[in-house]
Amino acid sequence: VLGFASGLPLALTGQAMQAWLTTSGVDIATIGFLSLVGLPYTFKFLWAPLMDRFELPFIGRRRGWLVLTQLALAGALLALAATSPTDAIRSFALLAVLVAFVSASQDVVVDAYRTDLLSAAERGMGASLGVLGYRLAMIVSGGLAFIWVDPTQGGGWTWPDVYRLMAGVMVAAAVVSALLLPRLPEVARPATVARNDLLGFAAVVAAVAVGFLVSEQVAPPVARWLIGDWLASGPLPPTLQKRWIDLVALLLGIAFTVPLAVWAARVA
Repeated sequence: VLGFASGLPLALTGQAMQAWLTTSGVDIATIGFLSLVGLPYTFKFLWAPLMDRFELPFIGRRRGWLVLTQLALAGALLALAATSPTDAIRSFALLAVLVAFVSASQDVVVDAYRTDLLSAAERGMGASLGVLGYRLAMIVSGGLAFIWVDPTQGGGWTWPDVYRLMAGVMVAAAVVSALLLPRLPEVARPATVARNDLLGFAAVVAAVAVGFLVSEQVAPPVARWLIGDWLASGPLPPTLQKRWIDLVALLLGIAFTVPLAVWAARVA
């Protein structure tokens, strides 16, 4: 069940989202650029230690984070379903990044819960069953969804209908996590100062905010300086040239932000 809950959002920010954008008339270059919304899956190690250090009250160890991330995913998917990719592409992209961020956070907790729950001899089978659920969920959100939205041979649904259904599935997963998952035994808290852990995370967030500002304000002029003249001398149309400059600017921003976040966490 947890593997299924982990795998469901992946296609919703990948191939399903790309199909939705295509049928909405969004240009191919923009669709390619929006494939970068999955970056939070790559950088989840930045906030995983904080989720490991602190536990939410009442529901139990690990399960609090599970319920919170699954309900947050449901809310983000509902918001995405209510956003038009043609009329508000920036808001749509930000919501897709939010879905990927919360989904990556859920993956962190699922892996930790499985490790804590299973004995060493059971972890191989547990990981295999988790992958089974993960792949089944990707078939649903990245395969069956295409059948549901087919206007002639399928159900004739709209893509917002599909995303609302997936939000309902995540609510059901949160109910399972809250009521049916075995409780983990309480363990001694880590021998670290909570204030220092929070300061370290705040430093990482501040570094990411600075990196975002640099990506928005400084990186585009640098990218234009690096490749603008070369692109202008080629056959690419101006719109595609801008996409390439935006991509280089984003990569420059990431190259600046990640080392800054690591340094900020160490200093804090």
